[in-house]
Amino acid sequence: MNEYLPWPAIHSDVEWILNAPSLLTRSEELWQMPVPENIDYSIIWQNLETITSRRSGKLGLYFETLVHAMFMAHPRFELLANNIIIRHNGRTLGEVDLLLQDLETDEVIHLELALKFYLGLTGPGEPATRFIGAGLHDFLHRKLHRLYHHQLVLPNIAKQVNGWPDHLPFPDKHRLWIPGRLYLPEGIEFKSMAGAVPDTPWRLNPKCEVSYWITAEDKALPKGAKPLQKAAWLSGHDSPGKANIRLPAQFILPDSKLPVYVLPTGWHTQALQKIKAYQQSL
Repeated sequence: MNEYLPWPAIHSDVEWILNAPSLLTRSEELWQMPVPENIDYSIIWQNLETITSRRSGKLGLYFETLVHAMFMAHPRFELLANNIIIRHNGRTLGEVDLLLQDLETDEVIHLELALKFYLGLTGPGEPATRFIGAGLHDFLHRKLHRLYHHQLVLPNIAKQVNGWPDHLPFPDKHRLWIPGRLYLPEGIEFKSMAGAVPDTPWRLNPKCEVSYWITAEDKALPKGAKPLQKAAWLSGHDSPGKANIRLPAQFILPDSKLPVYVLPTGWHTQALQKIKAYQQSL
């Protein structure tokens, strides 16, 4: 029996994570993974059973699992702790994603992970406020605002209330790792959307990965369009198995290197209404 081994797909996902540009630019808080000359994949494959299992589950958890394995294999960093729950007076204040030791500088780094996929719409208002999740509940600007004003300063908040764990060193640096992809209406150039993110020092990165979105009523997908499992949203390298074709969904097209987002009929109108209401709430 020839059982499928997902190493090529996982290898492609690791390479994508190592090299994908940040969604943001212009800030020292933004993390760019130092790519080693030779990453020891044998260490990553030691976690293959867990990685394979999570590749068929939630994308965020799969991404975190790969990142943890990558840091275990990286010669420059030691993973000190992950998913550190911060509490005060019986109340949970938040969760610190990763605590790393930089073996070259001896610095302790607090690293927040945020893998994000958002769809942009043209219209009034700051460009960063016009990116929304496919489910119409999540806004890029709201997420970035919380990352900057809460998640990145969470260790400082914990220290102020004596809530930082005694057994862990306090970080010297706080960094955000935010790879992902933005999707625009077909035919719209990203330079028209690459503006500042209000209430943060960040801008949308003009060098980030950008694809496009269409709705089911716009046009028929070309022959050979293939729906992707969620894990394949990273590198576009899919593995055998039936992908969910309920819209919204991402497809890889015969002539495209990046996935295309396909939204259900009526999505555009609903998204415009949601974005308008969000902008009015700011």
